[in-house]
Amino acid sequence: MKRTWGWIAAAVVGSAGLVAATAVPARAVHTSGCGLGSILIEKNHKVGQVVSATLNGSFGTQTFGISTGTSNCTTDGTLMGEKEQQAFAEANLENLERDMAQGGGEYLAAFSTLLGCDPSLTPAVGSFAQANYTKTFPTESTTASDALSSFKVELASNETFANGCTKL
Repeated sequence: MKRTWGWIAAAVVGSAGLVAATAVPARAVHTSGCGLGSILIEKNHKVGQVVSATLNGSFGTQTFGISTGTSNCTTDGTLMGEKEQQAFAEANLENLERDMAQGGGEYLAAFSTLLGCDPSLTPAVGSFAQANYTKTFPTESTTASDALSSFKVELASNETFANGCTKL
């Protein structure tokens, strides 16, 4: 009987190690990682992260996603989803702010693409960004993270963009 409990304990510890190992290296939409959970659970909040991580760890979808480059995972360490948007906003904040104030430009067009907006909406995104500039950049010290969050909230509140941009 002791021998059986030893195998069970080893299996539990080994499984926990595998789950932890698959959760750490992933970079994706959720802080819980990539995998099926990051696709099924779209909102990035505490409960969603727990459910997402549980799905990923329980069914091996994160490992599969990392191996195949699917399910919001990449095999080359490239950032995806919200992390990619955040990195772009931080690296190009001045140019993005200028384009938003002007209502168009290459940085805003690229940003529109990262937000998953249909290419036909690019001019409308420019006009919308210009009209909502003071909401996106309320002060001179607005951070990239704050601007990104504000802009996405404004876009999501507009029916055209809520339906035409898939990564809000």
